[in-house]
Amino acid sequence: LNFGLWLNQFGTPAVVIFGFPFVPILPRPQAKLQTFVGKALEFPKIPEPSQEDVSKWHKVYIEALTELFERHKKEAGLPESKRLEVW
Repeated sequence: LNFGLWLNQFGTPAVVIFGFPFVPILPRPQAKLQTFVGKALEFPKIPEPSQEDVSKWHKVYIEALTELFERHKKEAGLPESKRLEVW
């Protein structure tokens, strides 16, 4: 976790990729990848955001992500009862 936070200072996300052996950046051949793009979201640049600011804009993002998931889950082969989990 500390290494990921350190990388974050430089704008680099700490991501672990598990994919095709010897070339982990490529997906495994049996993987089914689908990409769905939602509407563009615009967020304000807040130099020193308060916790309320962060909570407000996080809620906007999660609502848009949930709406995108609900709109495309059937197309992705998921049952109607499936719900998006964000933690």
